[in-house]
Parts: sequence; C-alpha cells; structure tokens
Amino acid sequence: MKAFRTLHAAGDALIVADHAGTSVPPQVDLGLSDEEMRRHIAVDIGIAALTEQVAKLIHARAVLATLSRLVVDPNRSLDEPGLIPQISDGTSVPGNRAMNEAEREARIAFHQSYHAEIERLIAERRPALLVSLHSFTQSLKTDPEVQRPWDAGLLYNEDDTTAQIGIDFLRAEGLTVGDNQPYSGALTGYTIIRHAENNAIPSLFLEVRNDHLQDDDSIEIWADRVARLIRHTQKVLQNDGTTEGKTAP
Repeated sequence: MKAFRTLHAAGDALIVADHAGTSVPPQVDLGLSDEEMRRHIAVDIGIAALTEQVAKLIHARAVLATLSRLVVDPNRSLDEPGLIPQISDGTSVPGNRAMNEAEREARIAFHQSYHAEIERLIAERRPALLVSLHSFTQSLKTDPEVQRPWDAGLLYNEDDTTAQIGIDFLRAEGLTVGDNQPYSGALTGYTIIRHAENNAIPSLFLEVRNDHLQDDDSIEIWADRVARLIRHTQKVLQNDGTTEGKTAP
C-alpha cells in the first residue's frame, strides 16, 4: 500500500495534504471503530476533496497522504511521541500500544516515502509556493466547552511573511482568522519546516475549521477561496520582489 497519491499539473505551486487519508494497511489493526476512524483524530475532515479542487483550479501539483494519521503522522518528526499516537483527543489507540520494532519500522517507512515524494517533486521543479492544507475541529472531546472561534488559521514558524498576507486576505473576506492559531506552526509545522523553510521556499500553512467542509457546496466555496488566496499571495510576493522564504537556522 502506498502512503500517498500525487496529482500532476503544470502550475508553479505545490500543495501537500499530510492528513488527507483514512486508509489503514491490511497488516495494521488499530483497534478502533468505524465511527472513531471518521473523526478528526484519524483524518483532516474535508481536506482530500478541498486539496483536489484547489489543485484543479490553479493547476497545482499536489501530494496527498492516503494513510490515516493514526497509522503514522507525516507531520511529525521521527522522534516525536505523536508520530504513532497511542492516544488522540482522549481516545486510546490499542493497536499503537504494543508494536514490535519491525512493525514500527514499517510505519516509519510509510512516513519516509511520503516525504521522499515531496522531495522528488521539489527537485524535479522547484515550486514558487508550497501550500500545506489542514482542517481542525471546532472543539475537542477532551475539552468540549472550549470552542475555537476561528474560521481558519494561518500558521508559521519563524517567518510570518506569507502568513500575514493570507491573514489579511481572509479577514478582508469577513472571516475570523487565527494568527498562528489554533496551533503554533513552530510546534505543528514539521512538513512545512522540512520542505519549505529549509529550502527557502515561500509557504502557506492553512488550517480550515472542519465544520466549513462538511458538504460538497461548502468545499466548493472554500476551494474557490483558497485558490484565490494562493494566487493573491503569489502576486504580492512577486510585486514585493520576495521570491524566497527565510531558511531556518
């Protein structure tokens, strides 16, 4: 089973979707119900369809993870506990608690193949902008009284240049937009840091609240919005003469 699928196109943006998949390899038994596997703990709800539509609108290449983030999380480093989570938002993942070394290495191989594909596409044709698409839940099962008010958030690590362009753009559309919220890109930006920051490629790390991505019509609205956001960001960067991001130390 492959850990990713690739959409090929002639455009100058590259989109990555770390948590777009729901598949579980046949040799893996996570020990979870179908209901749990439909929750945000297993997949970024709506992101596969959103990524496909945005890529089509702007003729972008895209890499979408096909495995559930509970099998292995592509947006975590190999030494992070969340790489193969034993618990997620209060839900225990029994199949991740008693792996032997061979089973763990097999999971890591999926992680490595996903990132190798991104590296291959960058080497083949350096993107003008790398876009990472995610969705987040309005509230956590472990803290249901705390509601996240943001319609979307732009995350970043050290360089907020493109994030601020995106924040301004989405706020101008009347949306409530998180500035490095609901998560810090410094803590949850492994893919962007590895492939964009470390290669001085400008990037957008966008989180959309998943109740906005529950049906085809809503996804179509957001696909149009994200496509316009990407085009706008590229235009601003070109007009400002900013064609490269900052390299992480």
